Amino acid sequence: MPSNRVAVGHKYKLDTNIYSRVSRHTQEDQLKELPPVKQMIDYTGGVAIVSPVRSACSTSDIVIETTFETLHSRITHEVRASLAAELQQSFEAKSMELESVKIELDALKMAEKKIVPFVML
Repeated sequence: MPSNRVAVGHKYKLDTNIYSRVSRHTQEDQLKELPPVKQMIDYTGGVAIVSPVRSACSTSDIVIETTFETLHSRITHEVRASLAAELQQSFEAKSMELESVKIELDALKMAEKKIVPFVML
């Protein structure tokens, strides 16, 4: 007796439609090398799939397949790297400010003691 239960699939689909003009009958391997396709592959860590599988025609699509986990991991890595660079830059700027304040404070302390710093000309 057949079961009343079936498995249904779930997937994320991110609509990113970019079009490239190519010559009719451009081969599948050449379509996968188009700069926008390569950029999408590099960004997502995915794989390019040409559909229908043949040379380019008006119904050709190039789909980049990846997992959500891979995409999430790549985005997280990029965000962390960007934040780390910003924090480092901010830290260096604040360190320079602090050094400047220390120099001014030392000069004030010397002036308080009426000590003139030796300056070599």
